[in-house]
Amino acid sequence: MADRDPQRLALDREPELLAATRSASSAHKPILEQVSSGDIPHAGPGDASEQEGGRWQDLLRNEVQQGQGSGVLAVRLHDDGLKVEEIETPSPDPGEVLVRVHAAAITRGELEWPVDRLPAIPSYELSGVVVGSGDEVYALTPFDRDGVAAEYAVVPADVLAPKPLRLSHVEAAALPMGGLTAWQALFVHGRLARGERVLITGASGGVGHIAVQLARHAGAAVVESGPVDLVFDTRGGEVPAGERVVTIAEEMPGAIYFIVEPDHEQLLELRTLVDAGELRAEVDSVFPLTEARAAFERVAGRGKRGKVVLEVGTD
Repeated sequence: MADRDPQRLALDREPELLAATRSASSAHKPILEQVSSGDIPHAGPGDASEQEGGRWQDLLRNEVQQGQGSGVLAVRLHDDGLKVEEIETPSPDPGEVLVRVHAAAITRGELEWPVDRLPAIPSYELSGVVVGSGDEVYALTPFDRDGVAAEYAVVPADVLAPKPLRLSHVEAAALPMGGLTAWQALFVHGRLARGERVLITGASGGVGHIAVQLARHAGAAVVESGPVDLVFDTRGGEVPAGERVVTIAEEMPGAIYFIVEPDHEQLLELRTLVDAGELRAEVDSVFPLTEARAAFERVAGRGKRGKVVLEVGTD
């Protein structure tokens, strides 16, 4: 997308955006109405330990760049670093919708994930409002396209799910990556059943603390040692023995290694648990979009608990 003269888009320009995307958003509104009725290279996103190279600080060295113009504000990674700048308002293609982003969560190490071109927008977890329909939604978005750290983002309609009613946009944006990773590890790859014993490494981490809640809700016993039916490894290194081993840290003999995938149906399951008071996701800290550099510095640091979230719009 070509850059325009910089200026933050005022909320009173939303009618223009609605008109520009009316046909696309109305085409997908039935999909969203049906829905409403109802920490990547080598190590996958999540709690897996990652080596912090010297390039990390290079990626963060640039200050926020803003100005005056008529576009939308977005965080973009360039060859020479991370910048916050104006871009043209994105337009949805068939099968996509335009989302007014209210919050976008970020993951440790994601600025070093491989991309096929620069500049690229980071962050793949959002909570926001669909332009045209007004549906409040949340999602994990595909990793093979631009992320969602922007005022507006184009998102495949089939990955969106209604936002949990009990959560603010900031809280909802903190759930998709950790929630889907834990769900897929325990129930898709790990085949965890009621009454089984499961050991979760990094149980207090961003993915681990959600996995503990999901396992207990499913009737499994979460243990710290002893014989186990399933080991879910979120951090790498020496992994305890188990009848079945699933990891998001690194490939290893005898273990199933996977990278989380977007999944609408699983987001609905997570939403149900959240709204029933059975599941929560921790938020470590919140930064405005214009302070994206500080947010990525925080996510790269030690001692945090939960997700780091960029607040983009008014909750």
